[in-house]
Amino acid sequence: SDDDDEYFKDALFLVCANRLVTALFATLWIVFPHIVHRERLSRSIKALAPRAPWRAIAICAVANTIASSCQYQALRYVSFILQTLSKCAKVPPVMLWGFFLLGKRYPAWEVGLMATICAGCALFLISGSVVSAASRHVPYHMAKSHHHSSIASPPPPSWNDVGNNNNSDDDTNKGESQAALIGIILLVLYMTFDGFTSSYQDHIFRKFRNLTTANMVLHSTTIAFIFSFASLVVGGNMDHCVYFALTRPGFAAHVAWLSLFAATSQFFIFETIRRYGALNFAVIMTTRQVVSVLLSCIVYHHQLTIGQWISMIFVFGPIYVRAKWKAEYEQRGRSKSRRKDTDDDTEIAMATKIPVPLPN
Repeated sequence: SDDDDEYFKDALFLVCANRLVTALFATLWIVFPHIVHRERLSRSIKALAPRAPWRAIAICAVANTIASSCQYQALRYVSFILQTLSKCAKVPPVMLWGFFLLGKRYPAWEVGLMATICAGCALFLISGSVVSAASRHVPYHMAKSHHHSSIASPPPPSWNDVGNNNNSDDDTNKGESQAALIGIILLVLYMTFDGFTSSYQDHIFRKFRNLTTANMVLHSTTIAFIFSFASLVVGGNMDHCVYFALTRPGFAAHVAWLSLFAATSQFFIFETIRRYGALNFAVIMTTRQVVSVLLSCIVYHHQLTIGQWISMIFVFGPIYVRAKWKAEYEQRGRSKSRRKDTDDDTEIAMATKIPVPLPN
């Protein structure tokens, strides 16, 4: 539709709905085994108790809520493919947060790959249009008049149009430039907070070994739901969101499906981070992003320039190269550690005159 009122604005409402469904799903996941085994109600309630401090869980939940809101909101300004690339580009923030939170150290080649990913994202920006499809339906002056509406969606221009607009209205040119930058700023915020969330989850799982995936999902999503719901009420946007959902039944169905899939994916995300760490999770997600880009181009006919296809090689390629090199790097580290342990045992045995079998 060409009516700008058809565009839903409040990304935080989507986050709120997702977290509510996820929290209910996690509760059922924890309580159901106790119900099957006909255990006492007190045991089921005890199983729901948090296994990590509330403060740590709350920090993770709030950061995740901000990241998700920025991710959804960015689609109002930039294309899905650019947003997908930003999910791959969150590897550098994960590395930086890993350095500050976990004290991790990275070799020079890994830092070089991180720089290559950033360069690939920059090349994608300057090689073609990054505007979202929805923004093309509404002239900027129409969205500007509805700026304070909770339903209207201001349509930013293409990145290539910034600085090249022939409109004589200086105010319009300034507004379009600002609108184009909003999408990029939202993606930067998304990458920053999402990278922090993954690293902090890794930190929590390392520190609290008895923390299960379901327990973490339950309490983090519960806090996230309370935070997002309170933000909508305080901001005065909840009534508009409810009105939009009631007047458009199809919208409610889409939100329900989105929340269901988001709830399911949360368990895979937390379990992957708990077992393999934040960086390995980022590598796994890259494969999904490659498939998403290809499907987006095939199903929705998104057009990319040659430069943008080349830029995606600079973004996706280093992540897979890093996975291979890091496996070899860690293998060499384990081999050196085993040789050192053998040498130490040999020295101790010689000092105590106890024969020790030599390694093969």
